[in-house]
Amino acid sequence: MLVSELADVCEETLYSLAETRAKMTSLSEPADTASVNLRVSDGQLVDRGFVEIGYELIQVSKVDRNSGRLTVLPRGRGARGTTPAVHLLGDTVTVNPAFPRSGIVREINDAVRSLYPTLFRTQRIAGISLVEPPDVTPLPEWMTGVADVRAVTPDGREHPVNRYRLRDAPGGGLLLEILECIPREATLTLTGIGHFAVPLRPEDDLTTVGGVLDEWTDIVRLRVCSVLAASMDFARLRTDSIEAGGRADRIQPVSASQVSKSWMQYYQLRKQEARNQLLNSLNGRARFTY
Repeated sequence: MLVSELADVCEETLYSLAETRAKMTSLSEPADTASVNLRVSDGQLVDRGFVEIGYELIQVSKVDRNSGRLTVLPRGRGARGTTPAVHLLGDTVTVNPAFPRSGIVREINDAVRSLYPTLFRTQRIAGISLVEPPDVTPLPEWMTGVADVRAVTPDGREHPVNRYRLRDAPGGGLLLEILECIPREATLTLTGIGHFAVPLRPEDDLTTVGGVLDEWTDIVRLRVCSVLAASMDFARLRTDSIEAGGRADRIQPVSASQVSKSWMQYYQLRKQEARNQLLNSLNGRARFTY
């Protein structure tokens, strides 16, 4: 799943809780990164404040409702830490979004970062050569441990390596030191464990780039929605069964903090369940340095 796709799911979940949704229109003219006059197809929908186009927040100081012309506040492009971008004709313009997509992506990164060390990235790497002497090899910067090491001979046969240790490298990172004899011509194949790759961009894949397994995306979503729901002060919310993925029957209004708390509790439960499954899949072979 792409980060942008997960952001879509989180956005829909959060807006399903609120009794109102942000107004939207579209650009009727393209805009470059320096444009301070924007034009939208329906100026009646736009108010002074913030609009979001793509992942950029723009602060608007003046609105001509008849022409749809928006005047951007000085230094109003790339507001609230976002990056000015090129926008195309027809791009969606969201008016004063309660949950800016740029903020959702930022929370996705925070949620991925928070998975570690309860959960951790695993990756199989082949074709590693040993530096001799001694029989050591530097590990990638993201690695904090190893789950499995195998020596692979030129004919393709794999031999488990049981005696090895991890030690700090002089310039930072870790070194893998082999403590048993293996053929000189052999290379190593190992399963490394460690930090997730953050920050992630909207176009990045959570699994191939970030190292987050597909079955963990619901854990990330729970944390994102919990944090963002708690940050908003809705007068009325309605609960939605996030873990079941379907809409629950309408019940008595509850506060944002109550919804956020229940999601956070389920997040902690799911994260621990995922950790147990992960450790079982490694058969107790993981060696950590944290």
